[in-house]
Amino acid sequence: MTKKTYEVPQVHYSCWGHGPKEYWRDVSSIAAFIGARLSYELPECNRNYHSESRVSTIRVSQHKEKWGDVRVYVTLADEDLVKDSWRVYRELFKDKELPEEPAPEFIAECLFRDACHYRVCYYDMVALVPHYEAMITGAADEDMLLYKGEAELEARIAELVALDEKYEKANHVKHICERWGVPDLDGLRAYMKKVYESVG
Repeated sequence: MTKKTYEVPQVHYSCWGHGPKEYWRDVSSIAAFIGARLSYELPECNRNYHSESRVSTIRVSQHKEKWGDVRVYVTLADEDLVKDSWRVYRELFKDKELPEEPAPEFIAECLFRDACHYRVCYYDMVALVPHYEAMITGAADEDMLLYKGEAELEARIAELVALDEKYEKANHVKHICERWGVPDLDGLRAYMKKVYESVG
């Protein structure tokens, strides 16, 4: 797994009975906060004049503590939520001839916005409790979105390439490129760089 570096000493336990009980309460609470923020409904007063109520098209299926890490299981650009967002978009632009189903460009835009939102949610929590960064980001579903830069991304890409070379039918590189709608590893690098630069 890709080696990460941290700016402050980390507090991280992986077995029940190790560490203070406050740690185990904290990890579950942090998972719940991140899960809620990834997909929350905006209050009416916080919406733009034309904004929909959901902050993203991220579907959170579960949040919990597992082996001492935050686990938040998500689907970015969830198909049903993208369709809901598309309906709102079509309503706003009634004068345009828009298809019934979401346009591919719209789906790609939802995915990119969700990727940026995911990164913001995790790193906002890290900013609040920096000594828990390993616990917060270490087992994230979308780990590539949480790398601190190109060096960590390159290390992960090298791992995927090595796995594909070792296991003939693994296809890790192919799957990850398809996941982000890019043709190859150069496209993946460019996509992730754009996410990192968009939200820091």
